[in-house]
Amino acid sequence: MIKLIAPPHLMKVYLKRHCDKLLPLIRTRLDQPENLCLKDHFKTDGEILEILAAKPNDLVPLHEKIVSDLEKLHLPVKVWTALEKAFNETEFFRKERVRYNAYTLVRSLKQPTCLYCNIHQIAPVYLEKKISRPPIDHFFASDLYPGLSLSFYNLIPACTACNTIKSNKPTSTVTHTHPYLLGFGDDCMLTLSNFRNLDDLTGKKIKPFKIVFDNPTIDKRYEGNISLFALAPTYQTYRGKAHWVMRTMDQRSKAAVDSALKLVPGVTDVNYWDVFGVDYEIEAHKRSPYSKLTRDLVRQYASQEIKTLLSI
Repeated sequence: MIKLIAPPHLMKVYLKRHCDKLLPLIRTRLDQPENLCLKDHFKTDGEILEILAAKPNDLVPLHEKIVSDLEKLHLPVKVWTALEKAFNETEFFRKERVRYNAYTLVRSLKQPTCLYCNIHQIAPVYLEKKISRPPIDHFFASDLYPGLSLSFYNLIPACTACNTIKSNKPTSTVTHTHPYLLGFGDDCMLTLSNFRNLDDLTGKKIKPFKIVFDNPTIDKRYEGNISLFALAPTYQTYRGKAHWVMRTMDQRSKAAVDSALKLVPGVTDVNYWDVFGVDYEIEAHKRSPYSKLTRDLVRQYASQEIKTLLSI
């Protein structure tokens, strides 16, 4: 739903580190007797690095070609089992501080919110004797593509809910939005149904409304993610957030906004998005929980004065 945002030069650093750290591990695994069949394809470090660093659109075609070529020489079950062992992610997911692993990757990417739902916060937490991190989702399920289990662009930090809902369901960059490639744009906005105006939220009888996706059919990849992650029913459980955003907009005036900002002591250069409970900087706002819901509702329902203050 939200595109992963990181400076390109840093992404190159993260990708290179990922490949450099995992290359020796995989090379060692390929030398094990039960995995020797894979060396008919992975003859040099270049072939290993290719699958570790392949771009999202290239991952599945590359995996299918490797499997097809190897199955011409070996029994399919042997090839599949060897891929599962050689590229197994268990060791990469271990909770150790002294080595490069999934915790290092999540910390480096600095994505505070689930990229699939834009609702739940995700960040590793380091305690004295314990580490907690969000799940790492395989965008292309490891059960279906075992050779992609350690591929950089197949490892997506996600919340527990989205990781569980998605499970091992099949995906593709043609039918779903991949966080490294595409987020939901302004052509597919979260909006409110059964809603006429702000007065519906202020009377004695608050009229019920639903959060829905407007125009999701404009891109089938939007529809794919909405269905895959059950985003429509998920957002219904967070109508309170939409209600709060709408009531905040009911202030309507710059004076009210300025008054709200005074509640944040010591802040001088602040973005007006803070009024809506998100980060000061616009780039940080885009990665905050509910950032799309908040922005979409403001774009549709706020007064022009508020829109001007928020630069939208």
